[in-house]
Amino acid sequence: MKQMLNSYKQQSGFTLIESMLTLFILTIGILGIAGLQMQGMRSANLAVQKMAVTVKTQDLIDRMRGNAETPADVELYATVVAANNSCNSGTICSKSQMAAHDKQMWESDLNGALPGTPTKTITTENVLDPDDNTVIVSKRITIVVNWTDRGDGHTYTVRTQL
Repeated sequence: MKQMLNSYKQQSGFTLIESMLTLFILTIGILGIAGLQMQGMRSANLAVQKMAVTVKTQDLIDRMRGNAETPADVELYATVVAANNSCNSGTICSKSQMAAHDKQMWESDLNGALPGTPTKTITTENVLDPDDNTVIVSKRITIVVNWTDRGDGHTYTVRTQL
């Protein structure tokens, strides 16, 4: 009998406590990996949003450059209200109509690409001739887009001169 008890004490293997501890450590590891995956997905989503804002804003700047022959034409993009008109259907449009159309297309594209309702502002300031401070030679444009995603606020600002 004594020999039987000694062989029982020498038996090796996992106890219930060891198994539970292993399961707990494994669970913590899996939760950590899942958290990293979620953070990666959020970062990728934000990168897509920033890329969309960058591309669409650069497109607007290119449209401004194509439509603006004078600094006053650039000012239209800051002052005109976006309007859905038929400037893209082959009709001849005024500078103001084209600016309203371009701005409406830009705002519509951003509203579709960003969550919520992003705020968009276009401001201009005069760039004067260094020899004659009364002559406007170009406009400095600042475009700012603000949006909120999952409670975090994001801002994209671009400045250029046309």
